[in-house]
Amino acid sequence: MSNKITTSLHTLPVELAYRILDKLDVLDIFWSLRNVCTRINTIVDTYYPYQMLTTLDLHHNQIGAAGTQHLADVLRNNATLTTLSLSNNSIGDAGAQHLAAALRNNTKLTTLDLHYNQIGATGAQHLADALRNNKTLMTLSLSYNSIGDHGTQHLADALRNNTTLITLSLSSNSIGDTGAQHLAAALRNNTKLITLDLHYNQIGATGAQHLADALRNNTTLMTLSLSYNSIEDHGTQHLADTLRNNTTLTRLSLSNDSIGAAGVQHLADALRNNSTLTTLNVQSNQIGDAGTQHLTDILRNNKTLTTLNLSNNLIADAGAQHLADALRNNTTLTTLSLSNNSIGDAGAQYLADALRNNSTLTTLNVEWNKIGIGGAEYLADVLRNNTTLTTLNIQWNQIEDDGVQHLADALQNNTILTTLTLSNNSIGDAGAQHLADALRNNTTLTILSLLNNSIGDAGAQHLADALRNNTTLITLDLGGNQIGATGAQHLADVLRNNKTLTRLSLSHNPIGDDGTQHLADALRNNTTHTTIDLHLNQIGATGAQHLADALRNNKTLTRLSLSNNQIGDAGAQYLADALRNNITLTTLILGNVFGGNLIGDTGAQYLADALRNNSALTTLNIQWNQIGDAGVQHLADALRNNTILTTLSLSNNSIGDVGAQHLADALRNNTTLTTLNIGYNQIGIVGAQHLADALRNNTTLTTLILGNVFGGNLIGDTGAQYLADALRNNSTLKNLLVFFNNNISSTVQKQLKREDNRMK
Repeated sequence: MSNKITTSLHTLPVELAYRILDKLDVLDIFWSLRNVCTRINTIVDTYYPYQMLTTLDLHHNQIGAAGTQHLADVLRNNATLTTLSLSNNSIGDAGAQHLAAALRNNTKLTTLDLHYNQIGATGAQHLADALRNNKTLMTLSLSYNSIGDHGTQHLADALRNNTTLITLSLSSNSIGDTGAQHLAAALRNNTKLITLDLHYNQIGATGAQHLADALRNNTTLMTLSLSYNSIEDHGTQHLADTLRNNTTLTRLSLSNDSIGAAGVQHLADALRNNSTLTTLNVQSNQIGDAGTQHLTDILRNNKTLTTLNLSNNLIADAGAQHLADALRNNTTLTTLSLSNNSIGDAGAQYLADALRNNSTLTTLNVEWNKIGIGGAEYLADVLRNNTTLTTLNIQWNQIEDDGVQHLADALQNNTILTTLTLSNNSIGDAGAQHLADALRNNTTLTILSLLNNSIGDAGAQHLADALRNNTTLITLDLGGNQIGATGAQHLADVLRNNKTLTRLSLSHNPIGDDGTQHLADALRNNTTHTTIDLHLNQIGATGAQHLADALRNNKTLTRLSLSNNQIGDAGAQYLADALRNNITLTTLILGNVFGGNLIGDTGAQYLADALRNNSALTTLNIQWNQIGDAGVQHLADALRNNTILTTLSLSNNSIGDVGAQHLADALRNNTTLTTLNIGYNQIGIVGAQHLADALRNNTTLTTLILGNVFGGNLIGDTGAQYLADALRNNSTLKNLLVFFNNNISSTVQKQLKREDNRMK
């Protein structure tokens, strides 16, 4: 007879039970120990870490209806959790029913996210029944389900009695005019809902009319999104008629709704009397100059609108003139977006004239228009006197170096502008010189983007000279220019003394190894720079050696991009040697979707050796190189014990089934890697099986990429099935990208996606 005494958690003293709970993850406690017995419930409820569990994010798992039932059982009496995210979990109508049952008793949950869950009208009915009496839920997201008009009716009926829900998201749910009518009927008397999101549905003019009628009586709704529906000008008229007297709605989004100039006229007429709307989004509606004129009439005297988005609306100079006329008197608008229109120099002049005395606009976006030198001069003139504009975006226009001179002259004394975007404007070295002259005196600009502007070494020298004493610029983007080694030297010289610049992009410039050496020499002792982008810079192994030497001493650089160069295995060795002791670099990019660095198996071995000792690197991108199975084996061996790296990209190499096996073996032991990209290789059915076997027990990987739009592997239907089978046991992987370019039939794709929406 055995004398062994067995003890149970519920019989132990509370203090000892707490010590045992200290060894468990709080989520394990939540899932496994609640509702075992009254005694354990008492212990768990008084355990401090459990009391602090207020947010539970389980999105993109494979919980399903069965898992939701277990969760719902816990939620019935839980007294701590306030936010629960279950999006992308295939819970369906049955899962919604389980949650609804829990909501009848739960008195703490305030936010519930159920988007992308295959919930239909039946599931919506269950949730609606719970909402009738629930007194705590404030935010409910049901976007991207299949609720339809019938399900919407159930939710609408619940809104008549519910007294707590303030935010309801029903975007992309195949809701038509009938569903809108049901919601409208509920809104007439509902006094709590503040935000209603209905974008990407099938609501037309009739549905808009129903909602408009409801808003005449509703006194609480503040935000309404109807973007990407089909309300057209007739539907807009109904909404506008309501806005005349509505005193609560502050944000209205009608982008991509085919409202046209006539629809804008209706809105304009309404806004003459409206005193509450602050944000209006009518992007992509073909309103043209005529529609803009209608808006102008109301902006003159409107005292509430602060943000207006008119992007992509066929607006030309005449439309800009109309807006300018309004801005002269308007005292509330702070943000105006006119991107992707057809505004030229004349239109820029109109806007500039209006800005001379305007004292409220802080952000003006006129990118992707037709503004040239003359237009730049007009805008520059206004910057001399304007005291409010902080952000000006005029990229993708035609201002050239002469236009930049005007802007630079204005910047000499401007003390307001902080962000200036001039990319893709052909400004050249002369334009860079003008800007440099301005930077010597300017004391407010923090972000300057000069991407793709034909700036060469001379222009780089001008900018460098200015940066020696400038104490405000933080970000400088010089990518896509014509800066060589000499220009890089000028910029490097200034990095030795400049104490404010933290981010410099010289990508896609021919600086070569010599230019890289200059930059590396400067980085040795620089104490402020955190990010440097040198992709597509004609850097070879020698240049990599220079950078490696710098990394041994540098204590601030956290991100280094060297993709699209030619550093090869030798360059990889230099960098790897430096990484052994570097304690600051967290991101190293040696390849991207456009090119890598000619790194092969030997280079991969060097990098793998470094990973064994490095304690800082979290992201390593070596895609688009020449790494095969042997190189991957070295990396996999390092991953077994590495506890820092979270993201590894190996796409577009030469990895086959053997390499996939090595990675799979590593995944069995690795406890930190969350993202693995091995798309566009040569992994077949056998490799997929190895990976699937590893996934069954891996508890950290959240994203696995085996294919993308650029290329995939050779996984096929059978390999895809292996992976799908593995997901039945894996509860952490959220995204498995395998359907792109992997020889998987459309029939199998549909079947597997239906079974598990994590497969894409």
